[in-house]
Amino acid sequence: MIRGLLVFLLILLAIHVGYMFASPVVKNTMLQGKMEDLVQSSGFKGEHGLRFDTMDFVHDKHIPLEEKDLVINIPDKGPATIAAHYSCDVTFWFYTRHYEFYPASSERASLELQRSSRQTLRHQSVGRPHSAGY
Repeated sequence: MIRGLLVFLLILLAIHVGYMFASPVVKNTMLQGKMEDLVQSSGFKGEHGLRFDTMDFVHDKHIPLEEKDLVINIPDKGPATIAAHYSCDVTFWFYTRHYEFYPASSERASLELQRSSRQTLRHQSVGRPHSAGY
């Protein structure tokens, strides 16, 4: 009887931990799909409408994305692009997993955002002394 209860509790714990660590990936996939849908059905929305709809979805799904990290590009010719960069940490007892996401409406927009964020990080670290006992 007690062994069955322990097995049941272990199964519940495994489901809970799996949900904790898989939910950021699922939310990112849903956000990327929403970005693609918004770009395809953008019509006459413009940047403000796309930004509002994207951030509304972000708030509904509790995704840790700030509005300043959302990049919308509407060229004169061609489709609009939406890209973002955010990260989150998931902690279970002593184990912490860091996730970093670059959801975008197209692969090209995602790659451009990744390159620009890496260059920004490089420029911020230039000139800082290394922590060699300071």
